[in-house]
Amino acid sequence: MIHTPIQQLPSPSVSRRNPSPSHELRRLVAVFAGGVAGTASRVLLIEAVPDSTGAMQWPIFLANILGAFLLGWFVTRGAASPWRSDLIVPFFAIGLLGSLTTFSALMVDVVESVRDGLAVGGIGYGLASVFAGLAAAALGMSLAWAKR
Repeated sequence: MIHTPIQQLPSPSVSRRNPSPSHELRRLVAVFAGGVAGTASRVLLIEAVPDSTGAMQWPIFLANILGAFLLGWFVTRGAASPWRSDLIVPFFAIGLLGSLTTFSALMVDVVESVRDGLAVGGIGYGLASVFAGLAAAALGMSLAWAKR
């Protein structure tokens, strides 16, 4: 039987079925704070990476691959760590990594590339992003398992 990280997570201190309003508010604030940090990180990455030419949008590609790697690591190692709290997942996985990565921008780039006559490059960029993201997530998971 394969054990997934979810099966190994300790029970949360607050019932998921009936959390208190104050706990829900803390979770929303954690998602918001993570979202601010993730968006700021993506903007910094976009500013640091030179403008793209052609269909491949390198800043978005790098943000998505980095986010996939970190999420793969986090769901394998970070979510089950002793420092885990009910606010870590909303902050890191949902807020920070959810706003660092941007599937919508990827799709806009692919559609614009096709519209601009770069169909092969745009579709290749989309496929490369999906497969590289899967590989990055698998690598993050593998590295997290190796540290156990």
